[in-house]
Amino acid sequence: MYKEGRKAYIPTDSDLSTRPGKTYRTGMQYRTTLLAATLISCLAGLSAFRDARGAERLLEHYVVRQWTQDEGLPSDQIEDFEAGPDGFFWLASGRALYRFDGATSELLMQATEAGPPISAFIPLTEGSALVSLLTSVRQYQAGGAPADRRRLDSPLGANIDFVRAPNGVVWGVAQSGVIRYDDGPPRSFAAPEIQPHAPDSRFHGGCIDTVGRIWLVTQSRLLRFDPDAAVFEAVEAPDNPDLAIGGYERIFAGRDGRVWLYLHPCHLFVHEDASGWRRIETGYTAEQRLGIRTLLETGPDEVWFGTENALHRICKGVRAELTAADLGAPLYPSALVPSENGGLWVALRGAGLLHLRPRAVRMLRSPALSGRQPFYALSPLKNGAVRASVAGQGLFCGPVEQLAREEQTPLLQQTSVATILNEPDGVTWYATLGNYLIRQQGAFEEVVAIERAAPLPTWNVTALVRTRDGVLWAASPNGLFYVEDCKPPLLRVVTKERTDTLILDRSGTLYAACVNGLFRIAPGSQDVVRVAAPPRAHAIRVLAEDQDGSLWAGTTGGLFLCDRKGGRLTPAPGEWYQPERCIQQILFDHEGRLWLGTRTGILRLGATPNEGARLFDQTDGMETVECSGGFTPAGLACEDGRLLFPTLNGLACVDPQRLAHTAAPTVRPLLIDSPSVLPAGTRSVTFRFSALPVSEGLRARFSWQLDDEPWSAPSAARSAAFGRLTPGQHRLRVRALDREGGGAAPLVHLFLVRPLFWQSPLFRVTVLLLALGVSGALAAALTRRRAQLKLRRLARERALDLERARIARDLHDDIGAGLTRMAMLSAQGCYIPDMPQAANDLNARIFSAARETSRALNEIVWAANPDKDDTEQVAAYLVLYAENFLRDAGLRAKVLLAPDLPSIRLPPSIRHPLFRAVKEALANTAKHARATTVTLAIRCHENALIVEVADDGCGFSPETVHAGNGLAFMRKRLSEIGGACDLDTAPGRGTRLTFTLHLTRQAEPPLYA
Repeated sequence: MYKEGRKAYIPTDSDLSTRPGKTYRTGMQYRTTLLAATLISCLAGLSAFRDARGAERLLEHYVVRQWTQDEGLPSDQIEDFEAGPDGFFWLASGRALYRFDGATSELLMQATEAGPPISAFIPLTEGSALVSLLTSVRQYQAGGAPADRRRLDSPLGANIDFVRAPNGVVWGVAQSGVIRYDDGPPRSFAAPEIQPHAPDSRFHGGCIDTVGRIWLVTQSRLLRFDPDAAVFEAVEAPDNPDLAIGGYERIFAGRDGRVWLYLHPCHLFVHEDASGWRRIETGYTAEQRLGIRTLLETGPDEVWFGTENALHRICKGVRAELTAADLGAPLYPSALVPSENGGLWVALRGAGLLHLRPRAVRMLRSPALSGRQPFYALSPLKNGAVRASVAGQGLFCGPVEQLAREEQTPLLQQTSVATILNEPDGVTWYATLGNYLIRQQGAFEEVVAIERAAPLPTWNVTALVRTRDGVLWAASPNGLFYVEDCKPPLLRVVTKERTDTLILDRSGTLYAACVNGLFRIAPGSQDVVRVAAPPRAHAIRVLAEDQDGSLWAGTTGGLFLCDRKGGRLTPAPGEWYQPERCIQQILFDHEGRLWLGTRTGILRLGATPNEGARLFDQTDGMETVECSGGFTPAGLACEDGRLLFPTLNGLACVDPQRLAHTAAPTVRPLLIDSPSVLPAGTRSVTFRFSALPVSEGLRARFSWQLDDEPWSAPSAARSAAFGRLTPGQHRLRVRALDREGGGAAPLVHLFLVRPLFWQSPLFRVTVLLLALGVSGALAAALTRRRAQLKLRRLARERALDLERARIARDLHDDIGAGLTRMAMLSAQGCYIPDMPQAANDLNARIFSAARETSRALNEIVWAANPDKDDTEQVAAYLVLYAENFLRDAGLRAKVLLAPDLPSIRLPPSIRHPLFRAVKEALANTAKHARATTVTLAIRCHENALIVEVADDGCGFSPETVHAGNGLAFMRKRLSEIGGACDLDTAPGRGTRLTFTLHLTRQAEPPLYA
C-alpha cells in the first residue's frame, strides 16, 4: 500500500501558468469553483475524450458502489483518503479528519484555527496524525484538547505531502526540501538551487520508493534524496516531447522500487533501476490533456490513475476507464487505496467515495437490443456459440458476448421461446409460450397439433425430451404428452396433471416432475409409474443428473436427492439442502460442484455438505438476483467451463476456474466504542462495533453474547445495548458473519462496572464484620442471660433439694421415731395377761396401723429425699420393696435388674407416680392373680426406662375388667408423667404389666417458681 499514489491535488503556480483562466481559492469558494470546472470539462470534452482512446469500460470488470453524504459520509468533498492503523478509512473533508467503517463516519479530530482546508495528512497511531493545512503542519490527537495540537512549521515553504519510509519514519515534502518528523523536533533538509517562492524551480510533487529514497520533482528537474546520507542528487529525466507546452507535474511510488512520472500534458513514464525510464502508452494526445492527479500500482502489469474527469486502469497493455457518464456524477479522483478483495477504493472530490469490486458475475446482453432482456431457454451450438431466447424478442445466436438476432420464420419472431431441442439429424424443436410447438429442419417448418386441434393458445410446452426409442415427450402446465410421428405430428395426452420439467438419465429412463410427484417412464413404454411423492408439498422446478448418476431435484423449498431404490425424495445433506431458497436452475462445473440458480441469486454449494455455500448477487455483478425458471434448458455449462444462468435482465456468466483462485478475506469483528471501566451506578451501556476488512464487512451480520446469556440472532445492526448491569466484571463476545455464515473467531472484550460505595467489597466486608460483631455481642448477651437463668434455676433447685432433705430428715427423725415407739408400745400391750382380750386386740390393731403408717412415711421420705433421684436408686428401692412385699404376701419373688442402667435424674414428681403404679401392680397380683411367682424386670431400651411386673397366675380377659381394679389408676399415673402402661394377659396364662418412662423428656426437670 503506497500512500503517494493516493494524495490529493494541490494547485501550484505552475498549474496557473500552464492553465490560464482558472483561479484557485480556499475554503468553500475553492470547492465550488472546482466542482463547476469539473462539470464543464466532463460535459464539454466527454465525446472526443472517449472516441480518441477507444478504451474498455471498467464497469465490465468491476461492480461499483458509491457512498455520499446520504450513505454515511461526512461530506461529498473528500480531500484526502488513507487506510488508518486501526484498519478503517481516515477521510479528510474540509478542516476535519473522520473515520469511516463503510456504514458510519466518526469525527476524529477538528482544526479549529481559521485557514485553508486540510490538504494532506498521515496517521501516526490510532489516535494521532500529522495534518497539513498547506501553510502549516500540525500534530493532532484524536479527541484532544487544544494543548494536544503541536505546530510544526519549517522554513522550507508550504508543505505539499507526507511520505512514510520503510522503517516507519515520516517525511514531509515541502516546496524547497524535505522535513523529518520523529520523536524530536522536526529536522529540515533544504535542496540546493531550489527557491520556495520561484514557480519554475520549487518542488510541487514528491514520493518515497520501496527502497527508502525520496523523489522530488519540479517543472524541469528530478532530484532524489538519500535519507541515510542526507544528500540530494540529480536524476536524469526522460525526454520531454512537448517541452513548449508542458513539464513534469506528478511523481508516484510504485512496487519493487519502481517510480512513475507524469509529464504534462499526456505522457506517463515508469522508472526501474535496471532499465531506466520507459514510456507507457496512455492513448492520449497533446490536445487531450491527461491531467493525472493520483496513481496506484497494484501489480507488475496493472496500474490505476485518476484524472480530472475519469478513472483509468492499464492492465497488460489494455486500457479501461470509468467516466462521469458511467457514474452519473462528477468524477474527480483525489486518492486511491487498494482493497483486500482485489478491488479499489477511490476518493472523489464532490462525489464521495467509490468501491470497485471485481465482478464474480458478468452480465451479458445482446447488443442488438436495448432495455431489459429477460432470457429463457439456452441451447449450445458449434464452436462455443449459443442460441438463446429473449422474452418477446425471439431467438438470438452467436458468441455469448455478442448475441445477434437469428433469422427466423414469422412464428418465431417477436415471441417467447420456452424450450429448444437440437437433434443430431439437424431437426430443431421450439416451443413458444401460449402459441406453438414447432418442428424445424432447414427452411422447412411444421406446427404440431394437440389431438388434431391447432394452434395451441394455452397449452404451453416448457420441456422437450427425445427418448432412445425415438419418442418425443413434452411437458406442459396442462399435462404430459408425447408426439406421434404422423402427418401432421400430434401430441397425445398421457396425463393431465401439471408437468414442470423432464429429464432423460443415462440409462435411458425418462423422469417427469408433475404436480403430485416424480414419475418414471421406462424405455419403449408410455406407462407412467410414480417414483416419489412431492417433497413436503414443494413443486419440483428442475431436474439434473450428475457425473455419478445421482438425480437431483430443485424445488421451491430447497434441493433434494432422488432415492430411486427407496422411492422417495430426500433433502440434500448438510448445507446443500438450502430449504429457504426456490431453486430454478442446476448446473455442474468441470469439478462436479453444484451451482444453483435461485430467486435470490446464484448459489455455489461447498465441495462437501459441511462446507458453507457462496451466494452471488448484486454485489458480485448481477443486475437482478432472480434467475428465470420453469423452462428448459434452464442454464448452460459451456465447453470452456463458464456457466450461464438466464435471469430477468440478461445472462449471468460465471467462470468457476477464475473464482477458484480468488478467496474473500475473512471477516473479523472490531469494537469501536469499547469502554473497559464503567463508572459506579451504571445500569446500561451500548457498544458499537464494525467488521474488517471494510470491503468485506459492508454486508456483515453481527451476533453477540454477554456473560453466559444465549447468543443473539445474526443482525445487520452495528450496536448492542445492555441493561440491568450488575457491578463487577463482565464479558462481551462479538462475532462477525459474512454472507456464507463464516468469519473469524469471536472478539472477547472484558469490562468492569464499578460498584457504588455500598456495593464495594470493602463496604460489604465492613458491614459483614459489624453484623458479625453485633451478632456475637447478642449471642454473648443471650448466653450470659441463659447462664444466669440456669444458675438461678440450679440455685432454686439446690435450695429445694436442701429443703426436701430437711423435711425428709425431720419426718424420719421425729415422726418416724414416734411411730416406731408407738408400734413398740402397742406390741408390748398385746401380750399383757391381766388385760382384757379386747384391749389386747386393740393394741394389736394400733400396732398394725403404726407399722403401716411408718411404711407410708418411709415411702414419702424416700420420694422426697433428693439423694434418691437417679435411676439406680429408684431401681434399687423398687426391688427392695417388691421383695419385702412379696415375701410378706407368701409369694416367690424373681428380680431381673439390668446392669447397664444409665444414671439419669428422676425428680419426685416422676419417681413417686412410677412407684405408686408398681406398688398397685404388686398389690393386684397378690390379691387377684393366685400366682406362685412374681417377676420384676427393670431395664433401659432406646432412652426409656421399662419396668415389667409379670406373674404366673390365672390371668383374665381385658374386656371383662371392671371399674374397681387399679388398671385405670396405673395408666393415669403413667400418662401424667409422659409414660405408658401396657397390659398383656389372657385367662390361664398370667398377667404382664409394662410401665414405660421416656428418660429424654426428664433430662431437664421443670423450673419451679
